Amino acid sequence: MHPDFLYGPNNGHRMVEFYAVWCPHCRHFRGHYIQVARQVKAIIKDNNLEDVTIYAVACNMYKDICHDFEIGGYPQIRLFKANSTKVAAQVNYWEIHAFDVLSLLGIQSAQDLASHKTDPALSLKEDKNSEGSGKWKSVEKAVPSKAQLRSKEDMFSDAYLSFDFSLRNGVFMQKGALPDKSATALYEW
Repeated sequence: MHPDFLYGPNNGHRMVEFYAVWCPHCRHFRGHYIQVARQVKAIIKDNNLEDVTIYAVACNMYKDICHDFEIGGYPQIRLFKANSTKVAAQVNYWEIHAFDVLSLLGIQSAQDLASHKTDPALSLKEDKNSEGSGKWKSVEKAVPSKAQLRSKEDMFSDAYLSFDFSLRNGVFMQKGALPDKSATALYEW
């Protein structure tokens, strides 16, 4: 099987996650991938940019495809530019961000997006307070920064999951793993 979105030359920009259903990292990353995909789509829509289509390939079902793209670990994110079957960039799943995806695809740089304060198509609105008709005022439409794209709840959730993972898999101190009593006390804290 050779899906057109990977092997066909007549495609737009694509972001593809290669994953395995049994992989715990993939399961944990799933929600973040969906969040990044939504952020990419929102930035594209808000700034009238070229579209990026989002895909995910289950490597346990499509081993040949994953072998063709030299997927050695999971999850892996690959970016493909429009009208190309070659990988334009590989992004570490723990570092993926919507601005970086757009920048690596050559759509618009993260600096341009962060410094772009108004959308020309939506930057003017009629001033209802002015006398007479035909008067317009400028309305600034802010583009969120990298830090604003993730909520505090998401950041605290990630921190909690990381902390919980380290406790469940052994916290190592100077002289080895904590004794059970100390590990339990730390976990309950």
